[in-house]
Amino acid sequence: MKICPNCQRTVEDNSAEFCPECGATLQQQENHVPVGTVNIKKDVPPQNNNIPPQNGNIPNMNMPPQGNGIPPMPNTTMPFQNGYGFVVPNTPLIVDPYDHTAEFDPKDISDNKVIAMLVYLMGIAGVVIAALTGANNSPYVSFHIRQALKITVIEMLTVICVALLFWTVLVPVASGIFYIVLVVVKIICFFSVCKNQAKEPPIIRSFKFLT
Repeated sequence: MKICPNCQRTVEDNSAEFCPECGATLQQQENHVPVGTVNIKKDVPPQNNNIPPQNGNIPNMNMPPQGNGIPPMPNTTMPFQNGYGFVVPNTPLIVDPYDHTAEFDPKDISDNKVIAMLVYLMGIAGVVIAALTGANNSPYVSFHIRQALKITVIEMLTVICVALLFWTVLVPVASGIFYIVLVVVKIICFFSVCKNQAKEPPIIRSFKFLT
C-alpha cells in the first residue's frame, strides 16, 4: 500500500509509482508519519527527573536549598571535649587571689619548706629558729613568717579580751572556741607548706588591719 504525498490518496497497487489522481510520486506507508504523531525510540530508557545530573557536583541533600530565603544551618558542634562532656572554649581561668605560690622560686620552696613548717608548729619559737638559721632571707620562709605572726597577733588579742572580760560568761566561752579555730588554721597552713604552697591563712586574711 502506498500513499500520495500530495493528495493523500491511498493506492492499493504496490507496483504503481505515480498517483493516478494527481500524478505525484508515491511513497510507502511505513515511511509516512502522520501529522501530530511523535517518533518514540523504544531503545532509550525514560529519564528520571528526580535523579540529579551526573556532572561531578552532587548537591548536599541535608542542607536547605539556597536562594529561597532559608539560611544555612549553623555548626553547633563543640570544638573541645573532656572526660565529663563538652567544654565551652575561652572559659575564663579562676585564680585564687590568696594563693601566692607562683611568686616564689620552686628551688627556694624545696630548700626551705622545713623551716616554713616550724613557724606554724612552734609559733614564736619557730620564728626565732628561722631567724637564727638565716632562713628568713628566703622569700618563701619570710612569707610564712608573716602569716604566723598574724596568727600570733590574733591569739594575743584573744587573750587580752578574756583578761578584760573574764567576769562574763559569753566572752570566755567564745574566746575558747575561737582559739580552737586558730589551732585548726595553723594545721591548715602546715599542710599547705607540705604541698609546697604559699597561701594566706583562712579567717586571718579577713582581718584587714593586719595587711
